[in-house]
Amino acid sequence: MTGSNERRAHPSCIDGSWRGCGSRGAVVLDVGGGTSGLKPLLNGHVTHVCLDIERPKLLGYARTFHDARPLQGDAASLPVRDGSVDAVTLALVTHHLDDDQIERAVDEAARVLMPRGALLVCDAIWTPSRRIGRVLWKYDRGSHPRTREQLEDVLRRRFRIVRVDRFSVFHAYVVVVLCESTGVSSQP
Repeated sequence: MTGSNERRAHPSCIDGSWRGCGSRGAVVLDVGGGTSGLKPLLNGHVTHVCLDIERPKLLGYARTFHDARPLQGDAASLPVRDGSVDAVTLALVTHHLDDDQIERAVDEAARVLMPRGALLVCDAIWTPSRRIGRVLWKYDRGSHPRTREQLEDVLRRRFRIVRVDRFSVFHAYVVVVLCESTGVSSQP
C-alpha cells in the first residue's frame, strides 16, 4: 500500500481522492449504489450508473437525479460488458456479501473495468475493540463483517492497493482505492 491515513470524519472524506478520478466522459459503475449517495461527489462530466439489486432503491435514485442511469443487477454477476467502465465503486456493500459473493463481485469488477480502471471500496469493518461497533453489527442487515485485513486480502487477489484511508463514525470504516493488478502482489 502506498498511502494510509487514520482520521475521524464523515464518508465525504473520499471526495478529494475520488472526484478527480473521472475525466470527461468517464463511466462510473456504483455497485450496490441504492439511492446513490455517491453521485453528488462526482464531477458533472462523469456518467454515473447506479446498480442495485433492489428496485425500490433504484426508483428513488431515478426520482432524485434527472440524469439517472439505474441498472438492476447483482454485484456477483454484473449485467455490464467486459472492459466498459472506467471506475467501479463498492460503497457500504461488502459486509452484505458472503465469502463466495465477495470473491465473485471483485472478479466482476475486474472484468468490467477498462484497462487502467479504478476500483473504490468503502465499508464498515469489524473492529472488536470498538464497543459501539460491536453493538451496531447486531442490528445491521449485513451479516458478513470483515476486518480491514480480511477485506484487503480479498481485494489483493485481483487488484493492487493504491491507497487506504480509515475513519470512524460509530463503526470503523476503510476506504480502499485500487487499480488493476500488474501480476505482482501488493505490499502488505
